[in-house]
Amino acid sequence: MKKRIFASILLSSIILTTVAAPSIAVADTYDQKISQKDQEISNLVDQQASTQSQIDTLEGQVDTINAKRTKAIAEQNVLAEESKQLKQEIADLEVRIEKRTETMKNQARDVQVNGQDTSFVDAVLNADSLSDAVSRVQAVNTFIKANNSLIEQQKKDKEAVKAKELENSEKIETYQKYQVQLDNQKKDLEVKQAELSVLKTNLAIQQATKEDEKQALVKQKAEAEAEQQRILKEQAAEAAAKQAAEQEVKAAEARQQNAQANANTTTSAANTVVTESSSTTTSSSSASNNASNSTNTSTPSNTNNNNTNTNTNTNTNTNTNTNPVIDTSNTYPVGQCTWFVKNRASWVGNRWGNANQWPSSARANGFRVDNSPEVGSVVVFLNGAQFSNSYYGHVGYVISVANGVITIEEGNYAGLSYNVRQITTEGTVFIHQN
Repeated sequence: MKKRIFASILLSSIILTTVAAPSIAVADTYDQKISQKDQEISNLVDQQASTQSQIDTLEGQVDTINAKRTKAIAEQNVLAEESKQLKQEIADLEVRIEKRTETMKNQARDVQVNGQDTSFVDAVLNADSLSDAVSRVQAVNTFIKANNSLIEQQKKDKEAVKAKELENSEKIETYQKYQVQLDNQKKDLEVKQAELSVLKTNLAIQQATKEDEKQALVKQKAEAEAEQQRILKEQAAEAAAKQAAEQEVKAAEARQQNAQANANTTTSAANTVVTESSSTTTSSSSASNNASNSTNTSTPSNTNNNNTNTNTNTNTNTNTNTNPVIDTSNTYPVGQCTWFVKNRASWVGNRWGNANQWPSSARANGFRVDNSPEVGSVVVFLNGAQFSNSYYGHVGYVISVANGVITIEEGNYAGLSYNVRQITTEGTVFIHQN
């Protein structure tokens, strides 16, 4: 018997170890994967912070480019205004040159029409007197100087026009260079903005991808744990079935031993009664014979002896009937939880109905029903409480109550004919023998 119990305990330990190991291994595997994803997400966050720093630098460069562009636009406006003024000055010079040219043409035309000679020789020869000659020479000189002045001014104005044209060309060239610079700066700005957009988009995509992968792992972990819980329940049920089978074997052996002991006791008692009856009969016969030989004994004496024998037999039978007799009456369906508890607690009444009807039946029969668990009391699980049947309920037998932990024996639980487990008081009442 001890070897069988030890083997059962060892088997249960092996089963529990086998059940627990895969659960721990799978949980560790998913935890490692989730931890790896957290590390990857953390690295992405660090990269995002570094990239954001680069983005801030690029934005500063963009601001600088915008400032230069603004300045270039302002210089462009100044050049445009100066170019406009230069064009106006050139136009004014051209007008003045045109006027001087027209004046010189008019003077030449006037000399030809009036027949005036503008040379010094002709002026002297044609003079009427010396004073007239001097006057003529002075007039010619004045005319020549005026023409020379006009020619000199014409020359200077033409040089000024050329200088203005050169200056205008140079400023136009400078304006064109500024325009090229503005175009290049604009292209740089567009490139920088495109890089910023790509960086931000890549970071957002990578972070979203890693978050999705993490959520997928979390979901897979939950599904794996749920599956393992199911496997754990199945394996626990198998272990409990094996334990119940062993308990049933033990109970059968105990019942067989009790039946054998009772049979032996009954046989011994019957033998005792027969021996005593034979002894009494022999003594009575001997007494009668002696009485007949020595003294005439009256009938009442014989009757009295018979009464004595009768009383002796009656007392002996009464003592024999006081031996314990097992009550095998159980009106509940064999194999059900109610049948199991009735066999475990013989004081439970028959025909109390389904498990959920036991509290009212027990009260009607004078038993105490409350919410306080005690060793030897019957626990009743109301409909659906702690995995009980939602229609019939369930009952069990309390075998220990220690530090708030209630341990019960029960039958027909999870398909097992015998089961031991720990419960709470949730959804339960307790029936007490007294």
